[in-house]
Amino acid sequence: MYMKRGFTLIEVTVVVTVILILTTVGVFGFNQYRQRAVDGQARSIANAIKSGAERYYSSNNEYPSAQTLFTSGGATAPSCTVAPDYNNIYSKTGVASNTLNGSQVQLITHAGANCTWDQNKVYYLTKTTTDANATRAYTISGCTYTLTDSVQGHAGASYLIAYFSRQNGWWFVTKSNFGTSTTSDGIWCPFRSL
Repeated sequence: MYMKRGFTLIEVTVVVTVILILTTVGVFGFNQYRQRAVDGQARSIANAIKSGAERYYSSNNEYPSAQTLFTSGGATAPSCTVAPDYNNIYSKTGVASNTLNGSQVQLITHAGANCTWDQNKVYYLTKTTTDANATRAYTISGCTYTLTDSVQGHAGASYLIAYFSRQNGWWFVTKSNFGTSTTSDGIWCPFRSL
């Protein structure tokens, strides 16, 4: 009588090991893909904001202050937790509200003790209208970025755009084409091109 031979323990172990390796590679690959996708979306939003701010500058000889983008009257300074007015951003800079992806963009004019940097947001950082010729500094992950320009006393004389790169594990900070922005360390805290 013929008997069917089953799998040996070694064969089962090899098959399970191969499946585990393939699963691990798949999960790692998916996480990498997801990080690239999130970073790509943040970069796309940052590019759109930068292009809109530069268009605004070419028409107004200054960059939009956060107040300008936050309210139509331009009088109220946004806090760390208040979302911007996307329709107003569109009317001022031409950046479509659907490009900004709802709550992913945060416009703030200061980052004090009560402000925390959310790695899921893209920040447009500038001076307040009350800053006038004074400086405005932002400290992001141990790096200090300072806006010191005083172009005709305008608050929106320059800006910074910041978002967190999941692939690289650091904050990506870029500055306006015009105006004066400095960094505390050009090597460890550089301004980067979009």
